[in-house]
Amino acid sequence: MTSSKGFDAAKASEAVYNEEMAKEEKAQHEMVSKVHLAHKNRIQMLRRLMIWMAVLGVIFSILFFVAIRNPQLFVLEDETASIVNEALNSIVLLTIPFLLGGVGAIARLLLSGIRVVDELTLIGGSALMACFSWIGIKSGVLISVIAPHLSNHQVPSEQILNAPNSYYTMALVAIVVGMFSTNLYLFISQRVDQLSKERKGGHPG
Repeated sequence: MTSSKGFDAAKASEAVYNEEMAKEEKAQHEMVSKVHLAHKNRIQMLRRLMIWMAVLGVIFSILFFVAIRNPQLFVLEDETASIVNEALNSIVLLTIPFLLGGVGAIARLLLSGIRVVDELTLIGGSALMACFSWIGIKSGVLISVIAPHLSNHQVPSEQILNAPNSYYTMALVAIVVGMFSTNLYLFISQRVDQLSKERKGGHPG
C-alpha cells in the first residue's frame, strides 16, 4: 500500500514537472515567435524606408537637374514676393495675440485652481483662437458681418468699419478670446463629466 502511494506521488510530481516544462517550452516558443515577428517587421520597415529614400533621391535629382538647366525658376514674380512678404509679416504679428491669448487662458485656469502644466494643449488651442480672432478683425470680415446687425440699433456702419484699431484694443480682444475659449472648454468638460456621473449613478448595474 505504501509503495502504491509512493508510486502515485511520483507519477503526480512527474505530471506536474511535465506540465511546467510544457508551459516553459510554450513561453519560449512564443518569445521566439515575437522576436522573429519583430525582426521581420523591422526588415520590412527598413525596406520601405529605403524605397522611399530612393524615390525621394530620384525626385530631388530631377529637380536639381532642372534647376541647374533653368536658373530662372528661382526668380519670384512681384505678386508672389509680395504675398510671401505679407505671410512672413503676419506670422510675426500673430505671435502677439498667440502670447496674449495664452496669458488669458492661463489666467482662467489659475482662477479655477487647475494646474497649468496639465492643460498645455488647452492653452495652445485658446491662443490659436485668439490668433484667429485677430485675423478676423484685421481682415475686416468679422466687422463686416457684425456691422449690419449693429446698424439696426442706429449705429452707423461707417463708424463701425472705421472704428479705432489701437494695440490695447486688439490686446484686450486676444486676452478675452483666450479666456472665453478656455472657459467654454472647461464648462463643456465639467458638464460632460456631470452627465456621465449621473448616468452611472442612475444605472448602477
